[in-house]
Amino acid sequence: MSLEMRRLTTLIVLAMVLAASAIIFAPLAFCRNAKVGRPLTHQEVATTWVGLSEDELYLVRILLFDKGQGLVGYAFQDDTPIVFRVDSWKYDPNVESNIQFVFSSRQGSVVKLSGDVVGVRMELTISQGDWKRHVTLRRESDLERRWRRLLETMRGL
Repeated sequence: MSLEMRRLTTLIVLAMVLAASAIIFAPLAFCRNAKVGRPLTHQEVATTWVGLSEDELYLVRILLFDKGQGLVGYAFQDDTPIVFRVDSWKYDPNVESNIQFVFSSRQGSVVKLSGDVVGVRMELTISQGDWKRHVTLRRESDLERRWRRLLETMRGL
C-alpha cells in the first residue's frame, strides 16, 4: 500500500471516529444543559394527586394531608371506586425522592404503595396480592389549571 493510500485510510478512520464520538457524546451535552428542577417540598407533595395506570384502565387519586395522613383511591373503569385511609406517609426531599405509605391493618386486605416523587410527578407501584400496576400521577391543581386554559381557548375558536 502506498504512503498516500495509508494517509487517506488514516484520515477516513479519524473522520469516522470523530463522527462516532459526536453522536455518542452529543446527548450528554444536552443533558448537562437541560433544566433540572428542584425537588418538591413536603408541603408541595401534601396535596391531591391524580393519574392513570400504565394500561389506562385504573384512575387513581391520592389525597395527602400535611400532617402525614391521607386517602388513596382507585377506580377500574366504571366499577365502584375503592378507597383506603393512609395512616402515615413520609417524604423528605433532603434525603431522597422516595415516598412511603403506611396503611392501617384494620382495613383488611390493603394495597401496598411505593414510589418516588420525580420532578412534578409521582411514580408509584400499587399492588395487592398478585395484582400490580404502575401509576404516574400529577398534582390535581396543576392539571385543573391547564385543563381550564385549554378549554377556554378552544371555546373561543
